[in-house]
Amino acid sequence: MIVLLLAYFIFWMVKTEQNDSFVQNDTLHYDRIIQQSKAEISAQEPLKDSIEVIKSFYMDFEGQIIQSGKDVKVAFFQNGQMLFEKKIPQVSIGNIISSDLNSNDFPEFWITLQSGKKHLFYAFEYKNSQIKELRFPKLMGRQSFGYAGKDSLYIDKSYLVRKFEFKNDSFSDLFNGKRACFYTFGNDDSFTLQRTLDYE
Repeated sequence: MIVLLLAYFIFWMVKTEQNDSFVQNDTLHYDRIIQQSKAEISAQEPLKDSIEVIKSFYMDFEGQIIQSGKDVKVAFFQNGQMLFEKKIPQVSIGNIISSDLNSNDFPEFWITLQSGKKHLFYAFEYKNSQIKELRFPKLMGRQSFGYAGKDSLYIDKSYLVRKFEFKNDSFSDLFNGKRACFYTFGNDDSFTLQRTLDYE
């Protein structure tokens, strides 16, 4: 009886070692397949640039900025029907926001893009059954002193606000900091600078 138990125990030990060996061999084989697949993938041509889309909505209007490769496409829709499309080459996608700042029941779309370190701003309004491109205000005089980039654009109540960093501005109490320029947008499509705020 003891001999039988001993024989069974030895048989069981040999079988377990064989199974471990098979598992180890299978794991090594699997690792080789994974490494080979990675090598094949890395040897292939790089994948095409992905497409990124940012959207903004105002009532039944939709604005989109679409990054495809090195270009951005701006598109506007009403109830799913395209109204306008514009391609802007060699820029990176930023942001799009919508509003009705002049309270005329027609939407505006404010777009930020980037070209290298430079920020670009585009503005559009739907009016008289068409999309009209607006002339976005440039930084003038005191606003532009020490301009250092890192722009952003947002809506604060009835104001369109452009915020950016400034450095070495001897006319500011802070010398270095951030500056916010608050604009109103009129029914005649004019921009009026209401105030400028410097802060840390």
